[in-house]
Amino acid sequence: MGNWFRIARNTFQESLREPVSFLTLFAVLGIIALYPAGASFVFYEEQKFVTDGTLATIWLGAFLSASFAAGNTICRELRNGSVLLILAKPVGHFTYFAGKLAGVVLFALFFGITTSCATLSALTAATDAFHYDMMLIIIPLALLVVAAVVGMAMNFLRGSSFSEWTSYATIVLVVSWCLIQLLTTEKLPFAPAEAIKALLALLGAITVLATIAATIAFYFDFVPTLAIMLGIFLVGTLSQFFFVRQTGIAALDALLRVAYAVFPDWQIFWLADAVAMKHTIPWSYIALAWGNALLTIALVVVWGNELFMRLEAAAIDRR
Repeated sequence: MGNWFRIARNTFQESLREPVSFLTLFAVLGIIALYPAGASFVFYEEQKFVTDGTLATIWLGAFLSASFAAGNTICRELRNGSVLLILAKPVGHFTYFAGKLAGVVLFALFFGITTSCATLSALTAATDAFHYDMMLIIIPLALLVVAAVVGMAMNFLRGSSFSEWTSYATIVLVVSWCLIQLLTTEKLPFAPAEAIKALLALLGAITVLATIAATIAFYFDFVPTLAIMLGIFLVGTLSQFFFVRQTGIAALDALLRVAYAVFPDWQIFWLADAVAMKHTIPWSYIALAWGNALLTIALVVVWGNELFMRLEAAAIDRR
């Protein structure tokens, strides 16, 4: 258990220290902060505009973050052969495999929680199509500057990673600002409970995405991993369009059903329309969505670990 925890913690920290991870997080947060200003062009559909835009931005950013984290922390370690040194110690294959997966998933959830809180802040700022409080847009952007200053200070004073400490400061500042807005705003322009439910469902999809990315990274190098994840991301987004249909050919219909079962259906976790239309999202649906996510994760972990156990050390080194 101790080895698993240390591997997971180190993988999480390595992911935070990668400049591309830090840049992706800042880019997504910056785009989310600017969405309320774009609501001036949608004529009384500002909540739908901000909800759809922010959730889509989180989803795309999560795909990139999970793929980059898996590639940088797993592909690189297998490519330079350091995995052989780890497995030569009293560390089992499953401990190493599960620890790496947990670290990448934890980083993806870190990204998802931070951007979800930024989304709630953006929804609070999107109150009127023709007038918005400019300070509610400037403050989130200023918080990013403050987080960068904290990272520079820690790098200068202690020699710590700029990207890692900037990320830590970012999540603290973004979550604090989100809570301040939710607790002090007299009348919120959206239903916070429904928005939180939609974001929880999206976190389930992010968890599945990170698990798949980490598993694929054990068998392919960085670029192939990114390409495969792009295919899974796109096909899963349009899974119902591609596979949920009747062709009249029994063999083809059976093949489509198998393909639908193999590829994750990301639409299950997409509840932006329900939030924008102010529909009530039952907690039972969130439980079912997370049940689907956990089942998919369990299948991916069992499959990935079984293949990893079959790899010989020399084969890993040559990969």
